[in-house]
Amino acid sequence: MRKTYVALAAVLISAFISYVMASPSIFGTTPIQINVTVQEVTWIDTFPDKFTWANMVPGENGTEQSLTIENIGSTNITYIWFNVTQPSSNPFGSGLPNAYDPANWIVLRNTSMPSTTSAPYFVDMVSYANDSQMGDRPAYFTLDTDTWKRWGRWRIANHEFFWALEPGANGYCNETGAEFRLSRIVHNESSTDPIDFVNGVEGTDFITLNITPLNFWGYTNLTGFNSKDSIYSSNLDYCIAIAGDCSKVRFFKWNADAPGATGTGSPTIICPNFKYFADPSNPLTPGQVRNAVVNVMVPYGVAYGQVKTGYLTIISSTS
Repeated sequence: MRKTYVALAAVLISAFISYVMASPSIFGTTPIQINVTVQEVTWIDTFPDKFTWANMVPGENGTEQSLTIENIGSTNITYIWFNVTQPSSNPFGSGLPNAYDPANWIVLRNTSMPSTTSAPYFVDMVSYANDSQMGDRPAYFTLDTDTWKRWGRWRIANHEFFWALEPGANGYCNETGAEFRLSRIVHNESSTDPIDFVNGVEGTDFITLNITPLNFWGYTNLTGFNSKDSIYSSNLDYCIAIAGDCSKVRFFKWNADAPGATGTGSPTIICPNFKYFADPSNPLTPGQVRNAVVNVMVPYGVAYGQVKTGYLTIISSTS
């Protein structure tokens, strides 16, 4: 009889365990509601925090480097643009390496944009007009000095394009009637072609653009530019700002704060060839990453030594 009781107890215990395992509803479950409110903040994270190109030769392109911009905030970033530091006066002919600002030579390529803007473009490069520091005007450059008062060079690594300014009736380069002329003939160490703004063929040897007045600057739109021998794989589209006193010009693509880029206090684009790195049609949403390619184009005529530190600044806005 004892064995019978033991067997019966074992059966009852086994049945109870099976019942518990097969009936999880015996345990209660209560969902707990979670509520979180995220504050509105606009933050970006960038990598790296420094670019270095060492032992550059005048007239040389650097090695391309990647720049990452990540939206680590909580709002859509609808506008991104760039500023760069520039030399405060003409560094060429000074013989001083610290007179140059390397950020003035920075080009940027947006890998997410169409091919028309995926070429490397200067953020905002200033080019100063001729002065005594630069020495004599080169013998290979012919200029009508009676009307075209100032001239300079647009230096793109080992390619130089001469430019000249004709002021308006009042002697300023930011008034109606002022003109900007740009050579399509490349000057470099192997070039033998003269650059003639007097007897050259307009449209073939050089182009002439009208300057639109602004406050202290004027601007013009450079569209489809290439050299006479088409050295670039695609034509270049730039905005050009011209100082009212004809002392300097700025070739820019990515700087919304440059003269003629956008309207005051408004994102409305004035110069058509200016581009935002991000805009409302292609915003940078929270958690999203966008890459750019950055490079340096060191022009001819830079003095030997350590060039002073320059800065590339990334600006983001939600409106």
